[in-house]
Amino acid sequence: MAKKNNGRDFLFSDDCGFINGDDEGGESYRYSDGSGYYHGADGSEGYIYSDGSGYYHGADGSDGYIYSDGSAYFHGADGTDAYKYSDGSGYYRGSDGSDGYKYSDGSGYFTDSTGSRTSYDADYEEDDDDESGGGSLGEALGTIIGAGLAGVMAAGAKAAAEEREREAQREAERREQARINSEKRRAWRKKHRKGIAIAILISIIVVLSLIGYYEIQKLIPMGYSSESLEGLKYSETVQRLKESGFSNVHTKEISDLTISRDDEENLVTEVKLMFGDSFNENTKYPSNLWITVVYHTVELYAPPLTSKEAKGMNYLDVIDEFENAGFVNVTTVVEYDIVTGWLTDDGEVKSVTINGEKKFDSYDEYRLDAEVVVTYHTLKKNKPK
Repeated sequence: MAKKNNGRDFLFSDDCGFINGDDEGGESYRYSDGSGYYHGADGSEGYIYSDGSGYYHGADGSDGYIYSDGSAYFHGADGTDAYKYSDGSGYYRGSDGSDGYKYSDGSGYFTDSTGSRTSYDADYEEDDDDESGGGSLGEALGTIIGAGLAGVMAAGAKAAAEEREREAQREAERREQARINSEKRRAWRKKHRKGIAIAILISIIVVLSLIGYYEIQKLIPMGYSSESLEGLKYSETVQRLKESGFSNVHTKEISDLTISRDDEENLVTEVKLMFGDSFNENTKYPSNLWITVVYHTVELYAPPLTSKEAKGMNYLDVIDEFENAGFVNVTTVVEYDIVTGWLTDDGEVKSVTINGEKKFDSYDEYRLDAEVVVTYHTLKKNKPK
């Protein structure tokens, strides 16, 4: 069969000449709804949909597209360029020098690469046996749309649909099998309900018995009565209980003593057991029993000033602040180092320490009998002789 003139076909056929490809070794098919597909021997491919739209991808990099309104374009890898408008008009520029134009009424002309010009009237109909030469668009678009790519995509869509259907069937089978297995388990549990309950009860009894036996093996005597431990230093009480074999001994400090009761500091007031707080020396308990030794300490208070705030104040004001806060052990250190008093005021605080600590803040806490030392500056002339 003679090779078609694809440049002419692009302009003067309804489907841009994409239906009847002449690619030897290629594959194409046209369906009754107007769709079709094309696979070229060189790897080119294309598709036409039932609404008239379609696409083409050439193995050489050329591409084209037909829109559903009848417009189309083609860009060839060799420089060929063509466009068709929705009103039926269009143009073609082949890289081999061919060109053409079609008017909206269907008339137009086409000039092939040899310069031979053919004119067409509005009633022109494509002749499949025309042997006039074609531009490279024919090798792209003529193959494209002429071949009709719908088959491949339709086949692919059909295969995908069939695979989805198979997967849905497999999922339904899995769910049905899971339902059947669940029903079997429920039926088995219902049938053996009493036996299961008895087995669970027996297991609980066995576990509790083993735990009880294990705990009994660990029972040891307290060695002291609760009264004999109260009033001792807490550290001594902890030591005695550990020497008796108890390994889980803890302490609890309660800071609530006033300074006047500091003789009661660190003395045990209570020994708490998990099972109560009263026991004698022969009472037996597990060696890992949680035991809490309770003792009391002198209450702690925050300083009225920070070390930074006190520095630079008058020492008398600082002393008043601490004494009004309840601190009972406030002393002073005088440094006779002021000559004129221009840079440093007489009585200006140099530093304040609490129990020897030079830096303290509002969140620190101390006993009210903590040693507070206020160091301040005064005139040299005030130094006793």
